[in-house]
Amino acid sequence: MANLRWLARYRHRRCGRETDIVERLVKVFRQPHGLRAGAKEAGDVLRVLPALFHLMWTGVLRADLGGALLTGGTVVHTSDGTAIGPQFESRSRGLLLRPRPGTRGEGSQMRRLSRPAAIRVGDRVRFAGQVRAVLAVSARAVTLAEEDDSPREVPLAVLLGDESFEVLGSPVRTPLPPVSLLEALPEHAREEALWWEGHILEVLHGVDPNADEDAGPRPEYDPARHSLTARERAKAAELTAAGYQVSASTIGNFRRRYQAEGLLGLADRRPVRKKPQFGTVDDAVVEAMRQAIKEGIDDSTRTGTYIIWRTGEILWESSETVELPSQSTLYRLLAKLTFGKPVSATARNRRSRAHGAKTPFGQWPVFAPGEVVQIDSTPLDVLVRLDDGVVGKIELTGVIDVATRTVPAAVLRPTTKSVDASVLLARTLTPEVMRPGWVDALRMSRSPDELCEELAWDHAAQGLPKGTEAEIAEAAAALLTRAHAGPAQAGTGKPKKRTRREKQVAARTKATPPIPKPAPVTEPNPAPEAVAEEEAPLTKVIPLGVFDPLADPWKRS
Repeated sequence: MANLRWLARYRHRRCGRETDIVERLVKVFRQPHGLRAGAKEAGDVLRVLPALFHLMWTGVLRADLGGALLTGGTVVHTSDGTAIGPQFESRSRGLLLRPRPGTRGEGSQMRRLSRPAAIRVGDRVRFAGQVRAVLAVSARAVTLAEEDDSPREVPLAVLLGDESFEVLGSPVRTPLPPVSLLEALPEHAREEALWWEGHILEVLHGVDPNADEDAGPRPEYDPARHSLTARERAKAAELTAAGYQVSASTIGNFRRRYQAEGLLGLADRRPVRKKPQFGTVDDAVVEAMRQAIKEGIDDSTRTGTYIIWRTGEILWESSETVELPSQSTLYRLLAKLTFGKPVSATARNRRSRAHGAKTPFGQWPVFAPGEVVQIDSTPLDVLVRLDDGVVGKIELTGVIDVATRTVPAAVLRPTTKSVDASVLLARTLTPEVMRPGWVDALRMSRSPDELCEELAWDHAAQGLPKGTEAEIAEAAAALLTRAHAGPAQAGTGKPKKRTRREKQVAARTKATPPIPKPAPVTEPNPAPEAVAEEEAPLTKVIPLGVFDPLADPWKRS
């Protein structure tokens, strides 16, 4: 409006009486020029500027009057051109373009004042007869993509002065927000946001995104015929007729939020919105009440009325100009701060709770795998044979992914050390096929040795059924040594010098008293069976009478 007020001073016909200056101005500004540079080229600046402003008021010359104030660098052109100055709109962050002739509002300069279109990164424009993509936009130039994918920086005056220049379209949908933010919303909130997106896109671009590719804009949403405000009113009327009570201001709010935040700006985030823990109570009041509660831990039992009074005294002593909330609000705040540890309990109970250990547990709001990973060690209540042959206990150390509740890696160690954390990290981030030794393990190149060790242990265990694990281990080691030495070298070489640990194991083994073996139970030799004669009967047959339930059992026959 400030530019229009300035041009209104030169609306009278007397400002354009000098026809020679007018003809020179029209000739100069057939190509886009800066306001002051074109005025100097047309003649004396003091004589030319009134005529220049008069031509801008009447519409013969054009400039961007809806952006910043007119300056010497404002680009001016004739009414049959398309270029304007390199002004920017803060909300759209794009290059402003005045609508071409033939659009709405060709009657006067006041009616031609409307929200201009914009060039943004990603738009497709027609320049020099070819369709190109906009890679970057600056105040003086626009970077376009060529056919060979090499960018080309085109000055603004050259781009806007090209006869074939046209903005063909821009990306319809904005990029989706992070997946975790959308997943945090309920299903009905996501569906409602997608429903609003279709209507907002029709308001912005004139075409419903769900329509066919060849479908054009509906008459009430055509950007070439109606302004953005008119399209918002049309959308509000359409939704109201469909049964949704929506105003034009609501459509405008949703449109601005969609342009700023994308799809997430249209979603109802009230179900996942984090509310203040203590409502509208000032933080100074909360800290003062906490101090009042802490003061009464080791003293006699206090009442809630005293703590509220002490809270006000602490605020007065600290010179805090904070107005205390109502009594009911303070009692609710006291109940929240003393939940699980009531101040009116017995002194012994209160002191034991206050001076006890603090709990280390909590919750992690995790959505993505790998966002939070925990390492934990657990001792296993089993005895195993370690690498040096000694029996001992082990610990299981594993990595736990909090989001997926999975165990990416785990190790068994006698004692967990700091280097195990590096091993777990390497195993978690490295696939098995890329780990060192995976190919050898897959080929089972070491399986014969392992099989020999198991066979030697089983053979030694069978030979010493009552022996200890140390004796069986020594016997198995001796078998393996003789097997590796071969039959020709068995017993010929000098015995290998035992280490100190082997001597200690052997000494403990010898000091252990042997388990007494029970005497074998000898069964007496059975007497030879007498050969029975074939003539002797096998058994004596005693015939029994037929059972009679009515007979007298005491009667003898």
